[in-house]
Amino acid sequence: MNEIINDILAKINGHLLRLQKTPAELLRLRNIVTEIDGYIKVFGKKRQFEVKKNLMPGRMVFICRQLADNNAILFADYVPPTIAEMLIQQNIEYADQAGNMFLKDADNCILIQNCAKPKKLEVKNTQGRAWTPTGLKVIFLLLTEPAALNWAYRKISKYAGVSLGSVKYVMSDLQERQLLVKIQDVLRFGDLNKLREFWVAAYVEKLFNKYPAKRYMGKLDASINNYPVVLTGETATADLNLIKTDRICLYQCGNINELIMRNRWKLDDNGNIEIRTAFWPEIRNFKHTVPYLLVYADLIAENDGRCLEVAKLIYDRYLKEEH
Repeated sequence: MNEIINDILAKINGHLLRLQKTPAELLRLRNIVTEIDGYIKVFGKKRQFEVKKNLMPGRMVFICRQLADNNAILFADYVPPTIAEMLIQQNIEYADQAGNMFLKDADNCILIQNCAKPKKLEVKNTQGRAWTPTGLKVIFLLLTEPAALNWAYRKISKYAGVSLGSVKYVMSDLQERQLLVKIQDVLRFGDLNKLREFWVAAYVEKLFNKYPAKRYMGKLDASINNYPVVLTGETATADLNLIKTDRICLYQCGNINELIMRNRWKLDDNGNIEIRTAFWPEIRNFKHTVPYLLVYADLIAENDGRCLEVAKLIYDRYLKEEH
């Protein structure tokens, strides 16, 4: 942690000196009461900061809330461009070891973007087969159908829509990492929240854009209950009366030509209707809405301030208390 802080402090001061401003000063580390990692004096004001490594989109809604509540600056080893944009949209200041930063006060602003990730931070991907697109399908089944933990591998294969060999590799990988543990010959989640967090982060990176959405312009006049589609994202949260939206976000799990014709939807790259192809087999047959985990993940993937706020509501209401 100290290496990250020292690197960032040096980079901040390089810019402050060029602006002929007083250098930033590290005041104190770790405050147990607030769980903030330290304090820095920058632009003449004392500020809290929180240090994070390996930022994952799936956790940013919580990190942003903590930073905003404490008016704290995010210090990180590296802030990817998509996360940087998310932070800027929410007016949250940050700085990383690469030199990317967004710092401001009433009269000054430093905004540095698109600095490449330092080679010393590049590490070999050791996530294993569980975090490939195929592995994510298996984990999605486990997280949304807990009984599947102790199904026969052949049944898991059928309901996840992957090969039997893939199931064996994924289950073994998860157990090696203690994300699944066997107690008296019964598999259980080792750390359910961590597994969810890892899945959401990997989903956003590897599955969300793997099957590009088709876009249409129009309205949803006919009921979807007679067609192989289910709500997700903003539309699912609007259905829960959490937000209002004109967007229609659906997954299709079969042929929907009749639904398109009945509603008179027109293909439009900028349309308000977004239809994604389901990455699970039709045998799962969700009713009306995808599982809350996927609603949450799709909201995170939108990388939009309003979506992040409602994602936090979805997590708190429908995921946080699950065991």
